[in-house]
Amino acid sequence: MKIFRCAAFIAAPFCLAFSMPAVAEVDPWVGGEYVEVTGVNVDDGHLSDYTNFLAGFWKDQEEFAIAQGWRTSWEVLRNVHKRPGEPDLYLIRRYKNLVDGAEYDRRAALVRDKVKLSVVR
Repeated sequence: MKIFRCAAFIAAPFCLAFSMPAVAEVDPWVGGEYVEVTGVNVDDGHLSDYTNFLAGFWKDQEEFAIAQGWRTSWEVLRNVHKRPGEPDLYLIRRYKNLVDGAEYDRRAALVRDKVKLSVVR
């Protein structure tokens, strides 16, 4: 038993000497934009209604947000070959950074003023 303890005591510095610190590892991830993805299920027979909404009202809001510098881009993707349980559409928004609650509320008020909406409570 004493020999085992002695061997472990002698081997410990060698293990530490040849181990690589975790800090030396190269991180493969590169920082970028924040991306928000929303999946949308459209009821049968209402795809044209929803695409008209996206092409009008929703697009105006997104373009306003880009003009203000709040977003960098947006996209609408249609899931043409969807599997069971998958959404019909994906709405994608890209941001440079995320904002806190107060800034979010301020921006929402500006958008409501732009599109002439009111908050119903």
